[in-house]
Amino acid sequence: MRISARFIVRFAVGLVLAFALAAGCAPAAGADPVLAESQGGGGGARGGGLLPLAPDWLAYTYDADMPTVLAESDLPASFDLRAEGMATGVKDQTPFNACWAFGALGSLESNALVSGEAPLEGWAGYSERHLAWFAYEPLLAGEQAGEGVVPADVGSASPIWGPVYHMAAGTSYLALTALASWEGAEDGAAVPYSDDLGTVEPGNESWRVDESLRFDSVDHLTDVDFLPTPVTEEGDSYVCSWPAIEAVKRSILENGAVSASYYAEQSSPGAEPGSSEYFNRDTWSSCVTNVDELDAPFVKPNHVITVVGWDDSYSKSNFAEGHQPAGDGAWIVKNSWGTGSWGIPDGNGKGTGYFHLSYYDESAGEFMSFQGDGAADGFDYETSYQHDFLGMSAMLVEEEHTRAGRSTANVFVAQEEGEVGAVSSVAMRPGMSVSAQVYLLGEDASDPADGELVASAFETFAFSGYHTMELDVPVEVSVGQRFSVVETITSLAEDGSMLYQSYFENGPADETSSRRWSELSRMDTTVVVHEGESFLYEEGAGWTDVVDLDTVGCRYDSSVRVEYGNALIKAFANGREEEPEPNEPDEPVVPDEPDPDGPGEPNEPVVPSEPEPGDPDAPSEPEPGGSDVSTDAESMAKPLPEVAGEQTPAPSEGSALAATGGRLPVGIAMIAVIMLVAVILARIRRR
Repeated sequence: MRISARFIVRFAVGLVLAFALAAGCAPAAGADPVLAESQGGGGGARGGGLLPLAPDWLAYTYDADMPTVLAESDLPASFDLRAEGMATGVKDQTPFNACWAFGALGSLESNALVSGEAPLEGWAGYSERHLAWFAYEPLLAGEQAGEGVVPADVGSASPIWGPVYHMAAGTSYLALTALASWEGAEDGAAVPYSDDLGTVEPGNESWRVDESLRFDSVDHLTDVDFLPTPVTEEGDSYVCSWPAIEAVKRSILENGAVSASYYAEQSSPGAEPGSSEYFNRDTWSSCVTNVDELDAPFVKPNHVITVVGWDDSYSKSNFAEGHQPAGDGAWIVKNSWGTGSWGIPDGNGKGTGYFHLSYYDESAGEFMSFQGDGAADGFDYETSYQHDFLGMSAMLVEEEHTRAGRSTANVFVAQEEGEVGAVSSVAMRPGMSVSAQVYLLGEDASDPADGELVASAFETFAFSGYHTMELDVPVEVSVGQRFSVVETITSLAEDGSMLYQSYFENGPADETSSRRWSELSRMDTTVVVHEGESFLYEEGAGWTDVVDLDTVGCRYDSSVRVEYGNALIKAFANGREEEPEPNEPDEPVVPDEPDPDGPGEPNEPVVPSEPEPGDPDAPSEPEPGGSDVSTDAESMAKPLPEVAGEQTPAPSEGSALAATGGRLPVGIAMIAVIMLVAVILARIRRR
């Protein structure tokens, strides 16, 4: 009998595959993220939604001699996150002025894709409705109940108001504050941007988001870099800074899309087609230039967008006549006005929702990179200790050029067994250093540093903004344990003196100040602070509880008196994992009583008997010269040939294949040979 070569190959393949699977050599599965894209783009009142009074310290640029200037060596001339699958689709903010929520979450969504923290399948992005709702919904419970901001024209901070004010105009700092408080980012599928009936009608009560969802999050904000402004005002002119442009580019490349603001001149989908003063609808490009003193109040940023890339070669001739920039180059911008009838057309003539914004646009600013810790592979930290729910939406910045020390501190009480591993910090100038210490406090501690120093952190930040710092060692806390976080924030001033900064929440101190505050900020602000929560240290004066500090004048109007709130410091912790209880020891095995007659003979191994000649179970000799079967062990152990275009997976370290250099062990090969011989002989016998 002849055994076919096909049988031999199938047998060998089956043996190798069975062994490979047993050793764990299975192919890895992967999936591309599914990006949600709005197909809207019809009419509707869509405009900006950015409140005025952006802090002037954000309009900074890099000096050529600053140590934090980023090298421009390896940046490409053009880049688009869409081509990399690292930007979510265009959404539609109709019918509200919630662009600030769309811009911030557009950046955070992109960061989740870049960092691999985004869900892989069926992802609808994050919920702008959830963010916009709770950013304008004061806390209803807890020690900080009542703290928050609402639009100034609403009239009261009662939750029984109609729901529309929650979707009002806002700022990127309002979004940052809510996200830093872990009020989101919520999954967009859980709280979609529509009312509960699935429509987008304004004023519908079903836009309300239930209070139980306030702290639902699928992404925890960790950092927001305030990037340098590409065009800044110097005297009577505007100057374009290439180091600033390069910094924004590198942030997009490394961390994903950035939010930004600019002046949108009635360029909503409802406007008539054709060019306006600053916007060229034929090329879908925008550039504000030649702004004089009379124009300035009317061309301030009024809309927040998401920048997903750049093109250095985009021609300056594409921009509107009379406002063409000094040079080529533009940002690739994702808007939040839907697709279909708005934006650069695709190959089928359909609007994509994108446009170009010149590098030289004099209104553009507030470039921010939102970065987070997504829930796809578990949060780094599960608990946030915080008092500062007003955060950067109502922030009091104090800085002093002095050689004396200045620090701030927050005191927290542990609510569960766990480990504190990180703290938040704010630095409002680029290149500032933050030094943080954590103290365990006893019941009789007189100040935040009157305890056991157990951990510290130090970092210098290239960009201003909101940051998270890892402690050098985790701090174990038990329920009820008081602990403090002390921070000192410094940089060197131009004259060589030390510049100290401190950051607190703040709010109007009296009724008169409250009315003027509302006019200035267009927000009604309520700050809540308790004794023993936040402290300010000044060398020579020591520690002072903020409830004992005097009111100060508002930076925009000194007649407005504001009071201190909590320091802008949070602490992040994880619950302590319970150690498994030790297993009960097995009952000892009591040996049988020995046989009084003495031990028996030990069992002998069973030795198989030799088969008798003619025994039907005895193997037959193969027919001389009649078999294609090789009995060479090495030939049976040869690896399978590689398939074109694929690579044979390398054996995993520690596996049986790895131990033999990728070949089957000789013992296994011999077993295979014996099995083959047995099959051959059986077939011959049947014949």
